[in-house]
Amino acid sequence: MWGKVHKKEKPLSFSFILQISYLLPLVCFLLFGKKLFRVPPLLLIIYSAAFYLLLTYFEDIKDWVDRFQPLKGVYSNFYTFLEYTFFTLIIFFNISSRSLKKIIIALSIAFVVFQTVYFLTSKFGTLDTLAIGVETILVFGYIICFFYEQFRKQTSVSIYYHPCFWIAVGILIYLGGSFFFYIMANHMTKEEIKKYWEFTYIGEIIKNIFFSLALFLYAKAINEKRVNKKVLPNLDMI
Repeated sequence: MWGKVHKKEKPLSFSFILQISYLLPLVCFLLFGKKLFRVPPLLLIIYSAAFYLLLTYFEDIKDWVDRFQPLKGVYSNFYTFLEYTFFTLIIFFNISSRSLKKIIIALSIAFVVFQTVYFLTSKFGTLDTLAIGVETILVFGYIICFFYEQFRKQTSVSIYYHPCFWIAVGILIYLGGSFFFYIMANHMTKEEIKKYWEFTYIGEIIKNIFFSLALFLYAKAINEKRVNKKVLPNLDMI
């Protein structure tokens, strides 16, 4: 959501750190390569690449969109939609319950309808604050469902070794840490935004670091499975 506020209003150094943090998952992909060719890891990699480009070319995109009055607010709404889609898909593929998945699909359809109506009927301010609020509540709900499902499983492996645990925690820190800033954005002056908005970067940077950690755990888990497959046939000789 950082890209929704004009880059000129932000400290360059902190902005640079934020952009670089989006490259960390891509570095993991270069390091682990084929091991990450699974749906959840690929979603993380595509997410990082897409939002790195959105932040890098934010000014150019916004300047072009602002030329057309009917398109005002398109960038902000698209950013929210894209963010919601990636977060939801990542959690969706890490939930095994079919009933929960059906609920997520139904709520996601409802969210898209709501966001479309909201865009067409509301006056656009600095951000699409109401859509961001709904997105945050829904994603939080999905994460709670993921945790509930994981804690009910009887396994000797700690949840800390589950890649999606770190993805979920990263999303919680990011959305939770910036929630009130985004909700109040349309009621803040440019001076207030310039003064306080940099605090939203902290949760976003932590989120990207946790996403990179999740990719490392995905690669480690896949590597362990391959090692076990090679070792298991030798057990017949004992």
